[in-house]
Amino acid sequence: MPQPEQRNDTITGLRGLLASSVVLYHVYTGSVDDGILKADYFPQFRQTAGLLAVYLFFVISGYLIPRSLMSHGSVRRFAVDRVLRIYPVFLVIHLLIFAIGPVIGYGWFRNISVSDYILHFFSNLFFLPGVFDLPVAQIVAWSLSYEAAFYLLAGLVFYLWNRSGWKRSLLPVPLAASAWLIWKDPAFLFFVAGILLGTVRRLETLPPSFTRLDGLIALALACILFDPEFIYGSLIFALFFFHTVVRQYGLLSSLLRTKPFMYLGTVSYSLYLWHTVVMFPVKRAVVALVLPAEWMGVAAFGIVSSAGALLVSHFSYHLIEVKLTRSIRGKIRFAGKAAGLRTAQG
Repeated sequence: MPQPEQRNDTITGLRGLLASSVVLYHVYTGSVDDGILKADYFPQFRQTAGLLAVYLFFVISGYLIPRSLMSHGSVRRFAVDRVLRIYPVFLVIHLLIFAIGPVIGYGWFRNISVSDYILHFFSNLFFLPGVFDLPVAQIVAWSLSYEAAFYLLAGLVFYLWNRSGWKRSLLPVPLAASAWLIWKDPAFLFFVAGILLGTVRRLETLPPSFTRLDGLIALALACILFDPEFIYGSLIFALFFFHTVVRQYGLLSSLLRTKPFMYLGTVSYSLYLWHTVVMFPVKRAVVALVLPAEWMGVAAFGIVSSAGALLVSHFSYHLIEVKLTRSIRGKIRFAGKAAGLRTAQG
């Protein structure tokens, strides 16, 4: 059985940085879209911060998921682990939105028909919006559609690669599906970048650069050159940047290992999913206020919604991601042992 690899604290801190960037992105775009800000003062930030942060999350997944498959040694155990990692928090928000969305007229829930309600309930439940052109209930959950597609294809490739005979001959099927997804959206290449760093040892063990600022420089260049319509330039610098994270060297890596970023990285999944839910009522309240200056509205919206999102995410992490998931894992292990005992007793 493969031994678990040493924890990389810089990756944990990077998750915190990326989740925080997505929160700031939605504070800014929400302010512009709902008139709290009268103009789009930072169009480059609006274009870059959210998408690039999500794409770097994809690099992290590409780096870690093949290692997770090897560590689990079983597609079934890997699948159970991924479901328990993703679904508990997602499902709570999913049920909340579909329960109150039609009542408060949230987004496309206004005057929704029963048939569309049922259709979109299940399409969102199975992460179809994102890869497929369907309405997404949780604004940020489109990225989970990409993640789920990657998990599925990575699991299939791992399973078929370790089989023999006619089963291994099916290996071109998930590979062709992967090629189709990359052709459909080159953002899937960020998963490939992570895979390369995780599997091609020469890339992972490249010597440190002569400058201690290399991670900051690469990240800055990725942000400056990022273009949603042509992502290949930023992909190169994102690959170089993530290499500094993997090796845990440079000024930025030192910063990412500090307690604030480590904490944000720990609660990053809950923060990523909950922050837009918390922002919705806060934004409505701020828009209803009459404030003498627009910066006051942005400050109120940003501070209250960010603090609220952090508070909710803290409890979500401890109560759902840790306690609930631990309880479910225990029941699964108990059921597995009971089934094994019944089989042995025949």
